[in-house]
Amino acid sequence: MKITHEPLNDDEFVITVQVEEVDHKRELAKKLSQRKKDIQVKGFRPGKAPTSVVRRMYGTSVLVDVVNELQDSALDRYLFRHRHFFLGGTSPVPTEPAPDWNVDKDFTFKYRVKRRPDFDCTLSKAIEVPYYRVDSIEPEVLEAAMKMYQENYSNQSTADKASVAGDWLYGTLYYAPLNYSVGFELHVSTLPENTREAFTGLKIQDTVVLDFAELAQSDAFILRGAKDDARKTLEEKGGSVKLTIEEISRDTPVPSNDPELFEKVWGEKFRDKESGTTVEELFKRKIEERLLSHFADTSSNIFQHLLRNTLIERAQIPLSDDWLNEWVKKRPSAKEEETGVDGHHDMHIRKLKWALVIDKIAQIHSIEATEEDVIEHLQAVKKISEQKAREWVELQKDKGSINSPYGVLVISVCEKKVNAFIKEKITIVDKVVSCQALEEMRQEHLSA
Repeated sequence: MKITHEPLNDDEFVITVQVEEVDHKRELAKKLSQRKKDIQVKGFRPGKAPTSVVRRMYGTSVLVDVVNELQDSALDRYLFRHRHFFLGGTSPVPTEPAPDWNVDKDFTFKYRVKRRPDFDCTLSKAIEVPYYRVDSIEPEVLEAAMKMYQENYSNQSTADKASVAGDWLYGTLYYAPLNYSVGFELHVSTLPENTREAFTGLKIQDTVVLDFAELAQSDAFILRGAKDDARKTLEEKGGSVKLTIEEISRDTPVPSNDPELFEKVWGEKFRDKESGTTVEELFKRKIEERLLSHFADTSSNIFQHLLRNTLIERAQIPLSDDWLNEWVKKRPSAKEEETGVDGHHDMHIRKLKWALVIDKIAQIHSIEATEEDVIEHLQAVKKISEQKAREWVELQKDKGSINSPYGVLVISVCEKKVNAFIKEKITIVDKVVSCQALEEMRQEHLSA
């Protein structure tokens, strides 16, 4: 099988795929043999019709399938191997004369594909990208984290005093228009502030009358033992409901020096003789380690985001908005996305532009992901032996296309190598910031 590409104009290539008889002859015979077993021809026992009869009846349709499968697969592999030249999907070009499937033995197919645009990807120390990081955890952040763990593993007990904002209330809801009663549970702190006041200072058997719509605003308001549509019915009918308080439950935070809390959170027993410190001190030390690890990941993600934006902006990739909008709609996964294109439109375009930048730098500096790189990556990420990784690569590499498992992995490993190369060539400006400042940056740059 022969595949070539040549310029069609300043913006496109034409790819020519030639499938000759020698390419499809064996596969055609194999498919016809399989078809022979599955069909029944009048005058012959099932599966016993002569091959010549099967060929006459089904030869043309099977030939079409075989040739199309061969050329589709070969085209995918060709696009992957020469991906530095092409952009987007292909569109067929009618050939003259059109294939005569009943007569022709050799077939030629042509496809148009967009040429990758040229743009500047020069790297230098003049390019500065800030790396924001946290080098220590402020005491108030540490205390807040400690309090969160204490509250998450708090002990729940029945309160004999008036209710407060952090309590759970249990009781009976009564809706007079339907003469309907049902149990309820409610966490006071989840209510809107103006409604919350009505549920503080309550004792057992106290009642509260209010509009059901106010209760419905709480995610932690539950009708207990009610039919699935009960809440919806009450919301639709509206009006006042009467709540009778029958139980008040209160969370009591676990003390920070409780060895059981330490074991629940960290999955290990506290051994004072081995640690040489108190439960609380070791607990806070572990929290600090966890927070520093979390903020380190956040710093890395923010830096990568800023790096992408900087290089994309500098590249000024010459792609029109019309072409980009059309590309977003025609992506292979676009049809599978329930939310459609609109919600992630800009994100898809940024991903495409970043892929173009990575590819361009890889091409200029001869950076590629070798089989050995892929094997190393598989061993590290999948935690498998070298032999298993080599077996997988041998099995998958000939199926390489942009969307195949092997193709996706090659592109990912190559991007990792290019990223490391970029960091060596630019200036990374180290900036120490507070935990709160880094969290605000995360929300600004990564929350979309």
